[in-house]
Amino acid sequence: MHWIYCFGLSFLLAAGPASPVAADVRRADPLVVPRGPGPLPERSAKQGTLQRVEHAGSALRDRGFKELPVLAWALLEQAHAGEDGEMVERAVALAPSTPSVRFEAARLSHDPLEFVQSLVLLPRSLPALIWLVTFVGAALGLGLLVAAAMVVAVACGRTLALHGHWFGHRINPQLAPTWPGVLLVLALLAVLGRLGLGPALVLGVAGLLAAMRLRLREAVPVAVALLLLGLLLGPLLSHWARLAAFSGYDRGLFAAWRLDQSQPLPNDRELLAQQLERKPDDSILRLALATAWQREGELRRAEELASRFSYTAARPLQARAANLLGMIHLARGDVTPAIVAFERARAVEESAAVLYNLGQAHGRALALAKQVSFFKLASDMDSELIRRHTLEQSPNLHRTLIHSPIPLLSYLAHGLRDSPEARGLIRESRRWLLGARAPEWAWAALPVLGLLGLAIRAASIRSCEACLGPLCWRCLPSMGSGKICDRCQQLLLGDSKGTAGAPKIGRPLIKRRRRWPERVVVGLSFLLPGVDRIHQGCVLSGASRIFLIATGIAFLILPQGLSLPVRFTLPAPFEVGGLGFALPLLAAFLLLTPPYTLRVLGTVRRRRVLARKTA
Repeated sequence: MHWIYCFGLSFLLAAGPASPVAADVRRADPLVVPRGPGPLPERSAKQGTLQRVEHAGSALRDRGFKELPVLAWALLEQAHAGEDGEMVERAVALAPSTPSVRFEAARLSHDPLEFVQSLVLLPRSLPALIWLVTFVGAALGLGLLVAAAMVVAVACGRTLALHGHWFGHRINPQLAPTWPGVLLVLALLAVLGRLGLGPALVLGVAGLLAAMRLRLREAVPVAVALLLLGLLLGPLLSHWARLAAFSGYDRGLFAAWRLDQSQPLPNDRELLAQQLERKPDDSILRLALATAWQREGELRRAEELASRFSYTAARPLQARAANLLGMIHLARGDVTPAIVAFERARAVEESAAVLYNLGQAHGRALALAKQVSFFKLASDMDSELIRRHTLEQSPNLHRTLIHSPIPLLSYLAHGLRDSPEARGLIRESRRWLLGARAPEWAWAALPVLGLLGLAIRAASIRSCEACLGPLCWRCLPSMGSGKICDRCQQLLLGDSKGTAGAPKIGRPLIKRRRRWPERVVVGLSFLLPGVDRIHQGCVLSGASRIFLIATGIAFLILPQGLSLPVRFTLPAPFEVGGLGFALPLLAAFLLLTPPYTLRVLGTVRRRRVLARKTA
């Protein structure tokens, strides 16, 4: 196709006058490109659904629209009623880049390749990409929050008896009671909550108390968990809140993206106009609305918006505004202003679309040599783009212009800026997690509490490795660096190295002493597998299982919204459609299955071991 086009232009050059008059041509006939509103449904009421959709699709494609998801959904609904495979294929042809259309086509045709294609297309759509990142970020954040909280909570539960024993020495130096101190620690945590501190800060104080009484290798995971909690409530929450505000509030930017990508929804232009009235200095909204007016034939409105474009904005926006002005001038037949605008766009950012449009403008000015030159430059820069447009518009190639969409990174940088909605979401989330009276920077206290627990760690009271009870060197100064308490030592007949070789009468008594806490841990592990691993000292393994379970549960509840003091909902946009429910279910199944399966297998294995011992 390229060589035919170049040969035709070369023939015109050879047949034309030796001294072209291109420099004197300032005006040309306006481009006769179909513009204005689309087809009216009432004029085709007597036609069938397929004929109406094809007629509307042809008219919209002539007006520059590439993706027609609304028409595709009309065919998908008809295919769902009549199970027509041909309509499914035609629907995909109308909107091949819309993930929701491809997913619905996969559901109707039972084609797994279509489902895979819908997943591949998710990152290419701005609304779908923001929804996906925000949704996955919320689920992962909740999973990490629950896992870190359980590490601190289990450690605090293990040290309650140690704190109780330490306080009991203040009551009775010889025979220290434990329960008064345990109740005092629990009352302290409850009073902190009543004083206005949120659950995160109360958990931080619990982590401080736990790190004080644990061994170093057991206290370090608690400090790491508090550090992770601080990061989650600090910078990570700030970044995620911008994504959530972008996805939940900035609908105008999504409408601008759809209009710019030639795949608008019915009310996108009206929504964009309303958003521009609220934000008159928004460059992306202004440029997208000017593009919409230009496609509808409202050249005066489009020129007014594009000419008042702020040239202090980013270079990609400047180049596209100048390219749009050139297209508007050329649509009117004003060749010289069009060339000036295209040259300005080229000076800011050279692209294949601008070079191609510049060549078309020179062709309208009868400067055919320059037209061939610019066409070759555009083909060398992006041959696929030029080939696609020349093949699509080969019958009327002389009136074809290429629109240059705004890059996806420009939308992301524009939408992820600080906004009042993001600040409000951060403030409400931290108020619930840190407390109404705590300042917003109180999240930084969590890592400090973890480090403080490591710094003031007291080793005078530890847990007995046999019965998990208090091992106090003040009560038993002769123990030295022993690892089991005096009672367990007596039960094991003086064997301080462990339970190996202990008499049969000692082991049942030791197990009876630790039966109650073990039953609590085992019961919790059936609901939340991993708690028992953390209690046994395998913190990384147990926290990983809890993270998988909490993330999977978050995938299940987030589509319905969180009914918390901070009401949070994340509705799936039009481009996501049914994937907004199918993807979370699939992710939840993949995340929840392994930990519960391992828990069931572990229970079966323990029963077999007990049965063998009994036999």
